[in-house]
Amino acid sequence: MMSSTGSPFGRGVGKGQFEHAKQELDRLALKSQRMVREALEVAERAEQRAEMERARANEAEAKLRAERATQQRFAQEITAKQQELTQMFQELQAPPDIEALRAELAAAIKERDTALQLLSEAEQQRDAALRARDAARARTIVRSQEGQPDGPVGVRALLTASTIHGILEQAEQVCTLLRMTCDPDEAAALEHHVSAHPWRARLADALATIQAYAGAKQAAVALHGVAGPSLMNLQAYCRDATSGALLAVGDVALSESQHVSNNKRLLAERTFRVPKEVDPARRVVMAAHIRIGSGKPPAPRMHFFDDTDKSGMVVIGYLGAHLRNASTN
Repeated sequence: MMSSTGSPFGRGVGKGQFEHAKQELDRLALKSQRMVREALEVAERAEQRAEMERARANEAEAKLRAERATQQRFAQEITAKQQELTQMFQELQAPPDIEALRAELAAAIKERDTALQLLSEAEQQRDAALRARDAARARTIVRSQEGQPDGPVGVRALLTASTIHGILEQAEQVCTLLRMTCDPDEAAALEHHVSAHPWRARLADALATIQAYAGAKQAAVALHGVAGPSLMNLQAYCRDATSGALLAVGDVALSESQHVSNNKRLLAERTFRVPKEVDPARRVVMAAHIRIGSGKPPAPRMHFFDDTDKSGMVVIGYLGAHLRNASTN
């Protein structure tokens, strides 16, 4: 119910006061609206700053992740390189031993000097072989021109002495490619045997055949540079039907039995003198031999050393009774 004055604020409130209150309310409302707008503006600016901070944070986080990935790759590369360097270091050899290298160098120099010496000796031997070849060619031509005896039969015709000693002396003159180092006393012991006559004939046949073999081999090398298979050794020469050899193949033995070859004492009995140009030691084992008599004691044998491949000579080192072997040991 309204008062008698008609004011909504009760009795005693005037119209001026009402207007004043209303204006105050409007002012407060406007101020509140302004404060709300300002608060909203502050909040919007704060939201914008927060958004910018979040963007910067995300960017920084992305950069951090990229940096971490780069550092991880770099760490992996460093680890791999470290492992590679460690392996290379482990594979490195120890530093060379200077003294060992000097010793190897000295040995190499010594080997070089030895090789040069061998080369020089080989050249000298080659020159000597060439001179021997030329001399052999000359001798071959001279023999053919002068009609000197050639072949086993021709040489055999000049070995006519009536004693074994005489045949050996004739051979020293006629058989220029033979060297006699046999003991004359051993040969003289055969002179008074009942079979001395056939032994002298067989001895002359053997010496003539050896001389012819050595001459044919020397001539083949001089004229053709090489000796054929039929001149490989005395046995091959005797096997050749065209050689004219006066010995049967079975009369020539190029080696001894296994029992003799394995017995130092028996080999020593078959070691005889040779010229220095054949062997510097002047003694060699002469296993090769020719049957001069039958197998019945004294069963004479002639031991020889075939050096036709080197010096061109054949050395007669022994002529006498059969040397001891398995049956006489």
